[in-house]
Amino acid sequence: MDGFDVSVDGPPAARDGVDRSMLVLVAAGLAGLVILALLALAIRRYGRRLVTARRHRQERWRASKAWAERELLKAVKRRDYHATLRALDEWAARPPATYRSRIVPVQQALTRVGGSIYGRGQNAPASADWNAVTQAVRTAMTARSKSAGPDLPPLNPGAVPAVTQLT
Repeated sequence: MDGFDVSVDGPPAARDGVDRSMLVLVAAGLAGLVILALLALAIRRYGRRLVTARRHRQERWRASKAWAERELLKAVKRRDYHATLRALDEWAARPPATYRSRIVPVQQALTRVGGSIYGRGQNAPASADWNAVTQAVRTAMTARSKSAGPDLPPLNPGAVPAVTQLT
């Protein structure tokens, strides 16, 4: 069977009705613009409140004993002597009060590390010295959490609590 050529002279045939694909694109575009406008209004209205609430939450976290504990552990892990001293003081000062007897072993271990840094030989502290610091810190933290027990309600809830360090 032989093939044959087909040719058409004239414009393409017109379709009856509206092109649905164009309507879908226009509707999707308008819906997207409406969603963006609503999002912009919500950000304008509630954005400052959300940022302020986040900032207050971060400030409360940084004022907590748990944050100070985490910073102390990070400083010990980095083996940064000065940061460890600062973090230990910060952790001990945060309420609830840390008993002095829990801090003394940590300070003694840090004294050995400081002696190796600033002593006569000025050698780098041995790994065993830092391991002793790590162990003393962990012992002080677990001893505090075991002995903490349930907190009592405040005697005067309207007053600002005074931070004291028990000896």
